[in-house]
Amino acid sequence: VKYCYMRTLLAALILIFTTQFTHAHETQTYPEFEIREDIMRLQLNYWELTQQLEYADAELRLRVYEEIGDILQQLKEATVKLLELDVKIHTQEPHQ
Repeated sequence: VKYCYMRTLLAALILIFTTQFTHAHETQTYPEFEIREDIMRLQLNYWELTQQLEYADAELRLRVYEEIGDILQQLKEATVKLLELDVKIHTQEPHQ
């Protein structure tokens, strides 16, 4: 049970963190747009899975836990990609 709460807390923090980054810049490239779109899709999938926990039996609950873990991993990977892309795009060499 503690593990489930920890995963939920981690997911909530990731969602808050990624939401802030997805709205941080007015200008965006197509790759940024694609990653943000993936993040939004993953957020919706995560929300749907957490809703399934309200009625899932024991067998289904285990599968939902696994899928939530997969979604969290994908969110983490997408966040890393977005941050790397953001640094690459918005890092400028200092003017001399």
